[in-house]
Amino acid sequence: MTSLIPKKIGNMEYRIEADASRGMKVPVTIYANEGIIAKNAN
Repeated sequence: MTSLIPKKIGNMEYRIEADASRGMKVPVTIYANEGIIAKNAN
């Protein structure tokens, strides 16, 4: 099982990898600044 914590892959770009065991068949790319990611992590 992979983590649902976004990994920073670029400037204002984050990725959550696919995890078929959670029903996610494709990765998710999020475009946001660090403040928004940190705010939603809690």
